[in-house]
Amino acid sequence: MDVVVQKYGGSSVENIEKIKYIAKRIITKKQEKKNLVVVVSAMGNTTDKLVSLSKKVSNIPDKRELDVLLSTGEQQTAALLSMILKELGCDSISLTGYQAKIYTEGEHTRSTIKDIDKSSILRYLKQGKVVIVPGFQGIDNKGDITTLGRGGSDITAVALAGRLNCICEIYTDVEGVYSVDPRIFSNGKKIEYIDYNEMLSLSSSGTKVLDKRAIKLAKQYNVPIYLASSFTDSKGTFIGEVSKVEESKITGLSIDESCIIINILNINNSEHEIINFLNTLISIGVDINTINVLNIPNEAINISFICSKDDYGSIDNIEELVYSEINPIKVVKDEDSMKVTLIGTGINLVADYHTRIFKTFYDNNIKVKQVINTEFSISYVISKEDKKKLISDIVKEFSL
Repeated sequence: MDVVVQKYGGSSVENIEKIKYIAKRIITKKQEKKNLVVVVSAMGNTTDKLVSLSKKVSNIPDKRELDVLLSTGEQQTAALLSMILKELGCDSISLTGYQAKIYTEGEHTRSTIKDIDKSSILRYLKQGKVVIVPGFQGIDNKGDITTLGRGGSDITAVALAGRLNCICEIYTDVEGVYSVDPRIFSNGKKIEYIDYNEMLSLSSSGTKVLDKRAIKLAKQYNVPIYLASSFTDSKGTFIGEVSKVEESKITGLSIDESCIIINILNINNSEHEIINFLNTLISIGVDINTINVLNIPNEAINISFICSKDDYGSIDNIEELVYSEINPIKVVKDEDSMKVTLIGTGINLVADYHTRIFKTFYDNNIKVKQVINTEFSISYVISKEDKKKLISDIVKEFSL
């Protein structure tokens, strides 16, 4: 069976007019003899509104009940889209996460997909229906609704495509993946093809076009992704297998202004407790590549790590964790930082890249606080300066 999974994000379905437009695109695709599974997000900022609503009744909402509440956003979109498709003469059916048999595990508000029983979806596809699935949710082994966290609809779409052995088309408010996020720099180049590793590095370093967990899942199950605009017919970006070409190249530039550095000073705890604390940091999502440990001979240990407001929520919760776990002498929080990341295959094999970007920083009078190397990226943590001029200079230097 020739199946395509499509996913439409919140900006693509933020009102009825846009949902009607999306419905017409779906019908056009259906006319190409494609069997369609459509994953939808909540309309616009519905999820944020539901979170705010929950805070009106409880400062710390019960997570099980919060999941029940938040899941209604995507279900609303799915039902409305199905109604519109039927009005336009296209047979369709909307399912809940339970009806789509998306099984999850882990804690509420941040669960993961354990398995998908595709039998129900295939049955409806064989009946000629467009199957509409709400993203971001599933059910656990207790039969409770759970949600997957921010970016969960991307994960739902990729997981379904993996289970159905098909391509995943993700439609959003940008026309593809760019060398620089068009929302912060308008003259970046659209990338026609990017491999999973480079896309993962872009996403992990601040580019918000596609959830990094979805990319990891796509890489694991070799799910090809096509990312394009919901509102134009412009060619998008294909995300797929690692390029076989052994060459060093700069693919893109990512800017993360939500970067916060936490410096934990004069820790007197034992080595065993420090290791446990580092494991705790990793478990809550702190990137292992951003953790630096400085051992001061004969007395104390200092730890610094980078986190993001977007990824880790309230920084105060992390500070509370620090004090409860290791009781340091002092915690210093640096919120005047941003992370500039260059992404590309073999990027760390060419020393010239470091030289050229450090010269760019020097020419802009910018001091580098920290450098983070991974296989496919180099990140520089700097103070927030004249971002527009800096980005323009880097783009020019590396022809991005």
